[in-house]
Amino acid sequence: MGAPPCPSRFSPPELLQPPAPRPELIRGDPVAVHRVRIGDGHVTSVRDEGAGEPYVLVHGSPLDQRAWDGIMPLLATGARVITYDLRGHGTAASAPPARTRDDFVDDLATLLDQLQITTVHLLGHSFGGQIAQLFAARLTGRTRRLALLCTRATPFPLFADAASVLEHSGLPDPGPILARWFPPEAITADAAPVRYARSCLLRADPGVWASEFRMIAEFDGRDALQAITAPTAVIAAEHDHVASPEAMKDMAGLLREARFHLLEGSYHLAPLLDAARVVALVRGEGPSSPCR
Repeated sequence: MGAPPCPSRFSPPELLQPPAPRPELIRGDPVAVHRVRIGDGHVTSVRDEGAGEPYVLVHGSPLDQRAWDGIMPLLATGARVITYDLRGHGTAASAPPARTRDDFVDDLATLLDQLQITTVHLLGHSFGGQIAQLFAARLTGRTRRLALLCTRATPFPLFADAASVLEHSGLPDPGPILARWFPPEAITADAAPVRYARSCLLRADPGVWASEFRMIAEFDGRDALQAITAPTAVIAAEHDHVASPEAMKDMAGLLREARFHLLEGSYHLAPLLDAARVVALVRGEGPSSPCR
């Protein structure tokens, strides 16, 4: 693994002492992280690797930044790549709860300010893809390119029911969720990405997860999509039944400049399953279908 990020990239008053590397990282070599103070004064951990144009990766719910462990080293071979924990997740689990989706957008903007980054390539997965949509629509001048991976721009009412179950019954059995996120052979083998996802499901805060389920259930980003000016890669997984290929192709059609990509044979947790293919598409190296 590369050297820890240079402290000069951070605003000195806001750089805190880095915590010890976490041994549960998916990749075999623990990664040093820095802690940065952002929205509402809460602290999150940031990993910053590589050199070149900056890419910021926004994870989904109820995961944390380790969801990018397969993507980060590949993308960082020719770029500066930054991951962080959303409030309520990972090292930011104790942060004040988000009141609205805009809190997540504000956190991202503040993070970029702390890292002294003016414009960025933005990649969002699942719930993180909805945050990325809103950021790119509101802060068009700060978004160079956008990549939306296994996410939605229209409401998904079934998640309101899932939120109610979390609120009344607590955390669910992870088995059915993992079956939607991974191919059967990965679950049978209990592969490292499956173990990681299971650990996130078992340790999730039911209140935080329910709140984010409701945000996804009600999310309608169609107006936001039409405000986005950045060239956008829209990447769907063939076996994703929430962010379905059909829903994502419709989303791509609303963007000013978009190309639609289908990860054949893949599932919702494509960042962990198909890192090389995802990185190629984010870099514009893979096959695509024009949406206009």
